[in-house]
Amino acid sequence: DYMEGFSGVAVKVLGVWRFDFLTQYQQHMQVDALLVASDTPDFLVGEDWMYAQGVKIDFLASEMKWYADDEKIVVPFTGIGTSTARGTGAAKVRLLKQAKVVTQTMHHVHLAVEAPDGSVGMFVPKPRKERHLLLAPTVATVRAGRITVPVLSLAGRTTKLPSREALGTWAPADADMEILEVSGELDRANVKQWIAEMLKAITEPLSNEADLQMGDMEEGDRDLMMQLLRNYPALIEPRKGCPPMTTLGVEHEIHTDDAAPIKVPPRRHAHTEQMVVDAEVDQMLNDGVVEEGNGAWGFPVVLV
Repeated sequence: DYMEGFSGVAVKVLGVWRFDFLTQYQQHMQVDALLVASDTPDFLVGEDWMYAQGVKIDFLASEMKWYADDEKIVVPFTGIGTSTARGTGAAKVRLLKQAKVVTQTMHHVHLAVEAPDGSVGMFVPKPRKERHLLLAPTVATVRAGRITVPVLSLAGRTTKLPSREALGTWAPADADMEILEVSGELDRANVKQWIAEMLKAITEPLSNEADLQMGDMEEGDRDLMMQLLRNYPALIEPRKGCPPMTTLGVEHEIHTDDAAPIKVPPRRHAHTEQMVVDAEVDQMLNDGVVEEGNGAWGFPVVLV
């Protein structure tokens, strides 16, 4: 059989094939397609199939979206011959598969990126409702259509990140942008030597060593971190009140010169709330975290 092609010329139909795809989000996609002569390298999706599936095309996100049996299918696409070629602009990145972030740990997640393999760019997270999940801007390299970014959970509960959730955007590095290489001063050998020479390299285990949750770390890095923590047991062992002061001897000064002090009306609290505030301030004074100030600049708003 022959059919009229896009150019108006009759082309020979080789057959009808059914393709079952598995997208990068591990979702199934089934398409019945015609194979025509002289055009077998490309796969063309017709409008009739899009109408039947109710496909919505998002040109800003470069994604095709539709529902199949109450499941949302997301398939990224690339425009050809447009001003925003593949991998040249900021693109939305989604989680490849569901991730479980355990409380007070760091977990690596994989995000899908529509960019050439080996492209280097900056991942910028979007604001989230879960304030306890920390995603930092990260310079990442695309490998097999994905990038790897760390997620840090700060709260006392486990959080599940659903598959295909948009966690931010990824933009390729410009030609004028210089990405500095890591100097290597903090590699495993140098840190191990520093602990052995500068510190005492204490081997006595911590009182709560079995309860520490150090996240996704290699065994060598975990042992090295444990050696470092054993030299500062007072920082992580269970205690009441504020954490102890560091021994770095760092002081921060605020030079006000002849500027007028900041004056704001006092905040009004309920009696029970004021009792909590007073108790916390007394505890910080007792632990040496803050010190009493009687000057005009001693008002707490300066610290804020």
